[in-house]
Amino acid sequence: MSAVNIPGPAVLRAANEALIEQTKLLNLIVTSIGDGLLVVDRDGAALLSNPALRRMLGLKENENVPKNCARDCGFFHADKVTRIAPEEAPTSRAVAGEHIDEDEIFIRHGANLEGSWAHVTARALRDEQGTIHGAVAVFHDISAHKRAVEQQQNLLREREARAEAEAANRAKDRFLAVLGHELRTPLAIIMLELGRIDDPRVRRLEEDVRSTLRMREGGLPVLERALATYAGDFLEDAHVGDWHLEHRDRLQRLYVDGLLALGELLSRAGRADEEADAYRRILARDAVHEEAHRRLITSLARAGRRSDALRQYDRLASALRRELEAEPEPATVALVERVRRGAL
Repeated sequence: MSAVNIPGPAVLRAANEALIEQTKLLNLIVTSIGDGLLVVDRDGAALLSNPALRRMLGLKENENVPKNCARDCGFFHADKVTRIAPEEAPTSRAVAGEHIDEDEIFIRHGANLEGSWAHVTARALRDEQGTIHGAVAVFHDISAHKRAVEQQQNLLREREARAEAEAANRAKDRFLAVLGHELRTPLAIIMLELGRIDDPRVRRLEEDVRSTLRMREGGLPVLERALATYAGDFLEDAHVGDWHLEHRDRLQRLYVDGLLALGELLSRAGRADEEADAYRRILARDAVHEEAHRRLITSLARAGRRSDALRQYDRLASALRRELEAEPEPATVALVERVRRGAL
């Protein structure tokens, strides 16, 4: 049997001192790294971290990183609201063998109430046989960059808002100038027309129509009075740009909805001729309003005027082809078939 060479005390002492020096050097390197460093075992338990990571986690100088950092370190998705599930955390994915390169995450934990942004790169720790024993992750703090980008975006939004406000003021000035010049209208009358937006009668029209649409019963007199206050489209045919179109369209829709409701209430009251007139008032404004056509066809048919109902369908079909290059909806076609069969 060959003799076993056992190192002498001096050799062992030198080796131990070299190991201590290497450990000190490693600790110095880990401590000095500007990026956060986290080493976990294969169960995800934290084995090693550095001050940079602890600062990002809002920990005190001597406070330890949570044992299960994937679960307890406050990792969030980019929306800053949705927590990253433990199995989706960078270290967990690295332990599973995935290569993580500059994953962007948001960290809010401990005293770091404002939170930090980081790009995370992580790799599995493998031995010579390829067996995974854990993972190492580097957290590169990008908070300053993200905040600079956010400030720039806020500045751009402020500039856009100011530009929109200035454009609106210029549009209003142009409106007053153009309307005053083209229509030869005194400024007082122009301002009176603008005041229609907040006219108490307009507000009453809206309130009464919406109330009747909700109740659907007992509101016939109220609805008739409300619709009678509609004095025509807001700034109709005026060459004043398009700033007023939203107000005009809103009042138009309300007026049409009110007429549809009026027709329904008149039908219940057995006032067929007035019901038909309500739908015709809609068609005078919009010749391809198919719902108004259907209701008018139904009203005429129920009043025994089947030929008039069929002629109304022909008018609708012609208008659709002329203005929209379209055909009547299936519901309209089915309704007319019932009228032809006398089933309505």
